[in-house]
Amino acid sequence: MTCGFPELLKGFDFLIAVIGLLPAAWAHALHRAEGLCLGPHRQHVPRPYRRLIVVLTTVPWWAAMLRIPFSVIAPVIIVICAIGAYTVHSSMFDVVMMLVFGVMGYLFKKLKDPLAPWVMAMVLGDMAEASFRQAMLLSQGSLGIFWSNPLVGRIAALALLLLLWPLVGNLNARLRAQERAARG
Repeated sequence: MTCGFPELLKGFDFLIAVIGLLPAAWAHALHRAEGLCLGPHRQHVPRPYRRLIVVLTTVPWWAAMLRIPFSVIAPVIIVICAIGAYTVHSSMFDVVMMLVFGVMGYLFKKLKDPLAPWVMAMVLGDMAEASFRQAMLLSQGSLGIFWSNPLVGRIAALALLLLLWPLVGNLNARLRAQERAARG
């Protein structure tokens, strides 16, 4: 599954993907800016007002950024991102991966596919894979560990149901369409 790139054997760092998918990171940057602007009083200010305060306090900075032509700012952003990606493991492969994720992010944006679920999937997927490996080691490879007690069994069944729900919905829609076609 490395597509001929032995560097992929070690996987890629989550940070590389986030740097490449930079538009999705703006939400995190806004959250951090709230903390910096409001300090310890952050929890006492309702969320919509926090966002408004952050936006109002950073308007001059954003206005200055908007005056810079895109043809100048885009290469600067790419270079800064590339430097950040390189410093993770001092690897040019990470820079290439950052660019691949950047292209993917651009395509997702053009297709109006939200990036936040992809970022969450990368975070949770890594944790899920590590937990699955640990469960398989503990159970010596038996999938029965996922039904080892009633609570775990219910959670596993719910997860399977949620995974298969789109297939059930599609099957149901097809059956209804066939019924309508048979009637009319």
